[in-house]
This record gives sequence, structure tokens and C-alpha cells, in this order.
Amino acid sequence: MTNFQYYFHQAPCFNSKNTKVSTDLGWLTAAMKEDVVAQMAAIVAQGKVEPEFSVNVTCTKEEARDYLLLNF
Repeated sequence: MTNFQYYFHQAPCFNSKNTKVSTDLGWLTAAMKEDVVAQMAAIVAQGKVEPEFSVNVTCTKEEARDYLLLNF
């Protein structure tokens, strides 16, 4: 199985960009986490912080299978 770890990340609160909250990212590989965090940073930089938003997780077919099993 691919090397997955369960990650959290500090992100700004949607109604107060000065307040940081622990965001549950779920099971990801280190490379997947870096990509997700970069997408989150771009969303925040654009000022589009909402109570919920989504990002794209890019991975191989093998990682996708494991990702779906771990995050189900």
C-alpha cells in the first residue's frame, strides 16, 4: 500500500482570516498534502475563503484506490 498518513493543516477561519483553525485533510501521501496545501493557499490568497471549499487531489491509479479506501 502507498505511504499514506493522516494530515491536519492550520487554515484561516472563513469569517476571520486572522484566526487559524485546524483543518482535517484526511489520509494523503506527502506529495498529495503539498498539492492540497498549495491549492488551499491559492484560494486564501484570492480571498475566496468559504465555510467549505474543495480542492483536487491528484494521484496515480494505485494511490486513488488506496485513497478511496482510507477516506471512505
